[in-house]
Amino acid sequence: MSNVDKSRKGEFGALVRDLAREKGLVVLYISHDEWELFLTADRLAITEDGQMLQVGHYQEISGAPVSGKVAAIGRLSGCRR
Repeated sequence: MSNVDKSRKGEFGALVRDLAREKGLVVLYISHDEWELFLTADRLAITEDGQMLQVGHYQEISGAPVSGKVAAIGRLSGCRR
């Protein structure tokens, strides 16, 4: 969604999320935009240099980050779901 207007990203992300839920699909959504991921994903996998740092729901990751790196990502997002 790099070419989608920022004001429409949340709208489009919600559409993808809702469609996946409705159809029972698993969607792998990869982005460097933490805000976009926190708004769109049901579950997140935070990775760095090919290593999985933490997997879980937004509330789990933001509420109990396993490392300073993961905590920094949560703070950068500025997202509240």
